[in-house]
Amino acid sequence: MIENERLPTHMGWKRPAEPFTLDNLLGNLERVETEYRKQLNASAPKRRSDKRVARKVHGGATLVY
Repeated sequence: MIENERLPTHMGWKRPAEPFTLDNLLGNLERVETEYRKQLNASAPKRRSDKRVARKVHGGATLVY
C-alpha cells in the first residue's frame, strides 16, 4: 500500500536528540488528562447549592436531595 515512504528531512525533520521513552509518553498523557479535566470542570454547569433540600412526595414520604 505505501511505497517508498521517507521521513521529511527535506522539510527540516531531524532525529530527536533524546530517545522517546515510556516515561515521556506517560508524563505527556498525565498532562493532557489534567488539562482535559480542568476544561471539563470549567464547562460543567454549576450546581445550585450544596444545601440539602427536603420535599414531601406522594404518600407522605420525605425525599432529601
